Amino acid sequence: MQIKVLAQVPGYEDQWLTPRVEGNVLNVDLDSTPETTALTGSLVPPPEKGHKIQIVVDGQEGTASSDELGRFKLLVNGRPGDRVRVKVYEDGKMVYDDYQVLPGPATLLLDEAR
Repeated sequence: MQIKVLAQVPGYEDQWLTPRVEGNVLNVDLDSTPETTALTGSLVPPPEKGHKIQIVVDGQEGTASSDELGRFKLLVNGRPGDRVRVKVYEDGKMVYDDYQVLPGPATLLLDEAR
């Protein structure tokens, strides 16, 4: 026997499924959705005017830049409490590489040799 069900489970995609019923058990395969959290923080010292800043999280596609005060916000896959590896590039040169805990606020101390 087949029935149509809408699976609504936190951390998984809401999706209509047509699983088979075997006895009194309903087995479904769910696709997880990555939770998105905004990592917030600031760069210390803030970037000098005219310098291009890129803030990235290792293994993820999004990038962010900071404002003139060094503040930034970057959406990343992860839950509050997860650790992510954050890298900061200034004019193409890496000036920061360390782990941060989501959601922050993170204070990223940039290399003094910039």
